[in-house]
Formats: sequence, structure tokens, C-alpha cells
Amino acid sequence: MDTLKFSNYVFKKMWNSTFVYFTAWGLLLQILYYIGVLKKYQESVLLIVISVAFIGLVLTYIYPERLKLQILDYTIDKNMFQLVDLVFHQIPLILFLIMYDTKIKPDNLILGMVLILVYVILYNPYKIYGFQCACAHHKKNNVNANNDICECRNKYNVGLGIMISFFIIMLLAIVNGIFK
Repeated sequence: MDTLKFSNYVFKKMWNSTFVYFTAWGLLLQILYYIGVLKKYQESVLLIVISVAFIGLVLTYIYPERLKLQILDYTIDKNMFQLVDLVFHQIPLILFLIMYDTKIKPDNLILGMVLILVYVILYNPYKIYGFQCACAHHKKNNVNANNDICECRNKYNVGLGIMISFFIIMLLAIVNGIFK
């Protein structure tokens, strides 16, 4: 029984330190694509890889510009986060675009949209990625925060607006058949 508890503990720590981040989902899907399991879902994998790269770019360069790994109680600062973005978001997108096979018939993108929806339902991306303006945190805790001086509010609003616009544009592109 102790072995089972230990195994569960190790699995829980590994899962909570990796798969709570959508980047890990995107990298796993890319690996499954490269080994041939998801070859016929190339467009869905591309949708997820583009989403990971774009949202990673927003989180890295606009807001919050850092990432707190909650399970490890460690914060990745701005410079290290830029390196992480390059290695785990942008380079995988470039590799996928290089290896993109135009001979494969496009799928209907249901797999990609369902996986994004499942991720958003299972995890709260705002909480996972620390995407909350400190001013909102101060208001909630009744700390005197002057909205005019809040330095993160503009970056928060710009980042949120870009991400919402991205997903609206993606949904419109899917509905209009641009990916086919």
C-alpha cells in the first residue's frame, strides 16, 4: 500500500507541474503528430501550436511577463521567461511549419477546438498563468489601490484584449472555412 501511495504522490506532482500548462499539451500533441498518431489531424495540431505560440508571446512580452510555478513555489522571471518562450513556444511552431505536409487533407479542427475547450474547463488559465492585475487583487482584499496609478492595468487590458481577439478571429476563420 505504501508503494501505491508513493506512486500516486509522484504521478500527482509530475502531472500538476507539467500538464496544468497548455504548452505541455501542445508539445505532447506535436510528439504524437511526429510519430504518426495524429498525422490526419495536422490542422488541429497546427491550431493548437499556433495558439500556444501566440498566447505564450502575449504572456511573455505583454502581461504578466513572469510565470509562477505553483507546485514548485518558483517564479520564472522576465528574462528566463523569454528564453522559455523561445524554446517551448516559438521554436516548436517553426519546426511544425517546416515539417508541415501540404499533401495531408485538412481536418475539420474539431479536435483542436475540443482540446482547447477541455483545457479551459479543467484548469483555470487565469489562475495557472497568474493573469490577474494586482489592482484587482488589492480591491478584493480592501487595500487602498488608486486605479490611476495601477501600473499593470493597461498591460492586463491589452493582453486580455489581444487574447480574446485572437480566439474570436480563430473561431471566425474556422466557421468561414479559411483553414480548408
